[in-house]
Amino acid sequence: MPFSSRFAPVSARPPFSLLRRMLGLLMAGMLVGVSLQSVRAQEAPGTCTGLLEAADAAYRNRSYQEAITQASECANQSAAADSMRVRAYRLMSLAFLRQNALQQARQAVGNILAIDPTYGPSPVTDPPSYSLFVSLVRQDVNARVSNRQIPPDASVGANGFRLTYRDDGFERVNGLNMTVWRPRNADARDGRVNGLALGLPLTGATRIHGVTLGLFADAAHAMHGVGVGAAALTADRSAGIMVGGLGLYVNDRFTGISLNGLAAGGAGSMRGLMAGGLGVGTAASLTGISLGPVGVGAGERMTGLQIGGLGVGAGQSIRGISLGGLSVFSWQDDLYGVQVGGLGVGAADAIGGLSIGPLGVGSGGRITGVTVGGLFARAGEEVRGIQAAGLALLGSAVRGLSAAGVVVTEEGTGLTAAPAYFRTGSDAAYTGVSVSAFNHIRGEQRGLAIGVFNFASRLNGVQVGVLNYADNNPLFLRLLPGLNVNL
Repeated sequence: MPFSSRFAPVSARPPFSLLRRMLGLLMAGMLVGVSLQSVRAQEAPGTCTGLLEAADAAYRNRSYQEAITQASECANQSAAADSMRVRAYRLMSLAFLRQNALQQARQAVGNILAIDPTYGPSPVTDPPSYSLFVSLVRQDVNARVSNRQIPPDASVGANGFRLTYRDDGFERVNGLNMTVWRPRNADARDGRVNGLALGLPLTGATRIHGVTLGLFADAAHAMHGVGVGAAALTADRSAGIMVGGLGLYVNDRFTGISLNGLAAGGAGSMRGLMAGGLGVGTAASLTGISLGPVGVGAGERMTGLQIGGLGVGAGQSIRGISLGGLSVFSWQDDLYGVQVGGLGVGAADAIGGLSIGPLGVGSGGRITGVTVGGLFARAGEEVRGIQAAGLALLGSAVRGLSAAGVVVTEEGTGLTAAPAYFRTGSDAAYTGVSVSAFNHIRGEQRGLAIGVFNFASRLNGVQVGVLNYADNNPLFLRLLPGLNVNL
């Protein structure tokens, strides 16, 4: 049964809508250290992420019609990124094949290839039969594209120089394509420029390969090479060197170098060197070097070097070197590498490496490595390595070298210096050396305690202090001045 192989119409994006997008990037840069990083991590069930998770679960449970229903809701969302729609159509095609609905499966794969002609199934997660099916559909699509009827007034191909007020239904230009205004309609953007796309002031096409110059430059699908937009550059996918007076906005992904007066970002992943006069922010992932005088943020993971004037934040993990004027934070995952926050460093899960927060360092999981908190350091699980805090160190276990005004833990090993107070849990042991005005070992002490007053419910070591109490010693030897021993 025949199916359409043409690209789905792309909604028109007038120049003023591009300006609104770039102003949106400005706001994203200003708020990036607070909320942008949670865009993807906290998706509601009705968004594409929630719908695709539900569709994937339904497919695994063999509820194929439910999987199709959930995935199609995502695919039909006009604001959904191309990567999301590809995932949705993939799940739909797999579910249709399970139901032996070949026509619908072919249509779903055709929609994938319309979005991403280079799409290929995963040899790891997709069955070989699906890979063969996609290959057959691709052959059919290519055959239909090669035989496609071109409107009689269309410019099928031009080599050299082409000047027009606005493009209207052209196919390809190899050389210079000069325009005054953006394409007339969505169908007119089914064209490619290989060479120089010059907008006086606006230009646009489906794909631009080479050099793009204009006040606004807008590629419906891909912009590769060098792009300079006095105001803004926008594309679904972009690669190369992009310079935007206001900024760069990508729906799907960016790879290369992006230098912008205000901000770089969008809904897609970004990889390379990204710099914005205010910030860098995306709802997906950031990889490489990201520089934002206001902030740097990602809804998913962040890897590389990130410098944010106010903050650096991600919805998922952060790996590498992160410097935030106020904070470095992971909303839902962990931090590993070097992280320095002007006020603090925090993660929902583990923190590892070198962490410095003049106010504090906090983790919902464990903290490992070298940790310096101006006031506090706190871990939901253990603290391991070298850790120091001005006021308090808190963790389910402390292991290594620990120093803070107050140290509170359930158990631990190593050397702990707590000038004011050191306390452990009643059902665990501390092994090593503890130095504090009040060593309050509510469980078992194994080793040496030095302080003004030393208390141990079960002493298996030595106490040195003004007063020493060991509850497991004979009655008249429990409270002694100077020295108490139980070996």
